[in-house]
Amino acid sequence: MALRIPCLIAATLLYQVPWLAAGILVLSIPLPWMAVLIANDRPPKTRERFRPFHRAPDGEPLDARRTRALPPAPVTGSH
Repeated sequence: MALRIPCLIAATLLYQVPWLAAGILVLSIPLPWMAVLIANDRPPKTRERFRPFHRAPDGEPLDARRTRALPPAPVTGSH
């Protein structure tokens, strides 16, 4: 993407050579598309690396676990 503006500037400076200016403009058109392709180019995630949710050691999903509430704190003294 950083090359697109210099290409446009070079094309305007070379307007006296129309075929060269047009060639630079034509080459600068697919630059954003190519930048996106290069930025997103990575291997797909493997099944071991991607897990939609984690399971507890007993095999139950973590969000389905039962939690125990703490007993209420004793009230000491009075005002």
